[in-house]
Amino acid sequence: MSSNYVVLNNFSPTGNIALSRRLFESIANKAVEEVGTASPALKKNKGIFKVKGPANVIFRKDGKIDIVLEVSLRKDAKVQDVCLQIQQNVASHIQMMCETVPFSIKIRVVSLT
Repeated sequence: MSSNYVVLNNFSPTGNIALSRRLFESIANKAVEEVGTASPALKKNKGIFKVKGPANVIFRKDGKIDIVLEVSLRKDAKVQDVCLQIQQNVASHIQMMCETVPFSIKIRVVSLT
């Protein structure tokens, strides 16, 4: 299987279920948007190269997933509280939608709006 997918151990005799990198990116971005004082940081494409989005998902060889989020916060937000809320929201969304995939969530605050 490609490095763009993670295979779930669902113990099915008829086949495997694989989840794509884009799935985790969209789940993470949606979970960040649900937090009222934060939003995914927007990146502009310069030139002909595509810039990665605000969620970067890394599949490690040991089967774990690292999610690095770049977010923009409101100026009046308490950074530590909002980042913790984002981590909890992303974790609950992934656990609810993707069974039990081991993952870590890292947040970079890149701007204040």
